[in-house]
Amino acid sequence: MIYSCGQDSRRELVLQQTKLNGIDYLEVVEAPGGPGCGTKLAVTFLNPATSLSLGTSMISITGGTPVQAVCVTAATAQDPTAVTVDLDRTGDFSTYTFALVAGAGRTDPPDGIDPQLACVEFSFKAGCPSPADCQPAACGPPVPASPPDINYLAKDYTGFLQMMLDRLAVLTPGWTETHAADLGVALAEVLAYAADHLSYQQDAVSTEAYIGTARSRISLRRHARLVGYQIGEGCNARTLASVSVGEALTLPPGTPFYPLVPGLGPAVAAGDPAAAQLAAQLAATSQPVFLSMRAASLHPRHNCMHFYTWQDGDCCLPAGATQATLLHHLDLLEPGGMLIFKEVKGPLTGVAQDADPTHRCAVQLTCVTPTADPLTGQHITQISWAAADALPFPLCISSTTDADHGSQPLSGVSVALGNIVPADHGTWVQAEDLGPVPSAPLPRYYPAWRSRR
Repeated sequence: MIYSCGQDSRRELVLQQTKLNGIDYLEVVEAPGGPGCGTKLAVTFLNPATSLSLGTSMISITGGTPVQAVCVTAATAQDPTAVTVDLDRTGDFSTYTFALVAGAGRTDPPDGIDPQLACVEFSFKAGCPSPADCQPAACGPPVPASPPDINYLAKDYTGFLQMMLDRLAVLTPGWTETHAADLGVALAEVLAYAADHLSYQQDAVSTEAYIGTARSRISLRRHARLVGYQIGEGCNARTLASVSVGEALTLPPGTPFYPLVPGLGPAVAAGDPAAAQLAAQLAATSQPVFLSMRAASLHPRHNCMHFYTWQDGDCCLPAGATQATLLHHLDLLEPGGMLIFKEVKGPLTGVAQDADPTHRCAVQLTCVTPTADPLTGQHITQISWAAADALPFPLCISSTTDADHGSQPLSGVSVALGNIVPADHGTWVQAEDLGPVPSAPLPRYYPAWRSRR
């Protein structure tokens, strides 16, 4: 399953078919020596599976310790929906995925198996006795200790000195000296001075220890190196721009992108009066400008692409997802291209203003496969992207509005935006005249041995 859906309508539709089948559930058959932990799987299908011809090469089991299928027992007339698979060994505590494939080295399902119901996750240890005892010990709560009277807000010289003098007043009430030349006052000032420097170092270390609060460039470079990223000293800020077009065209490199200016349209042609107005307004407000880094082929079909949910409802792409399904045949999408997933509606209201602006994620495609839904014949496109671009958050695809908005099914909560153009901050200067390079200046002093002559 690609999506995580609240309304499982796909299963009901497959149950009504006679030429399409899918996995209903899977059980680990108990071993003779105890419950669970066996080497035999009982796979139950939605429809009778007596006509299925499954071999060991069509069984894929992934996750944890490698497990291979050694024998497949077909369904019988007494139990027409159950297929038994014998394994060479049992698995570990990992989550395994059982999938039906068309053959060794392939990922598509066999003929007659629904693509959305061709795999299922399971655990070998679900029914096994656990050797661990996680029950908490039945004992009373510990007696809370009274915290010391420490002023944790003291972080500078004045605060430390006052805290020390207050403590001395409690420990030695008879000592009332306040002169700066007194030994006790001098020691308190020296300790406050040292504490002030130590507090600064602690703040600096804790600040530079996190990439979100670091202020030193060398600290940011070290953080980036920890995750295998080398910061280029000559690299400007870059962004990804999604462009909507009315007809297919090629955007040349060096095309400027500006922030939205009130009163002007989304695009301005060179030489128009609006271009001069845009340049004057941007110069007055010092707004940034970005230039496209390379030529880009843009197509109207890639302006906004909708997800295909396989007739299920209340679906979302879970965090960590690396594949999805788009509606229609999108044969112009290519591996290496980029898409931006964006939430465009509020899942509970259906209003565009309620969409979460942080639910946006850019991915680079690694595989594009136009295909069709075997249940409805709808043209669809399967897309995949690298694990490095896995979704950092769940992305809502379809939902049901709340009671205040009619509890209506809502589709198109999030969309995929194409026509992505990488842009570089700043303007390009061609053939800049830097002038002649000045010669090195003469030293302003002579060596001492010359002055003595």
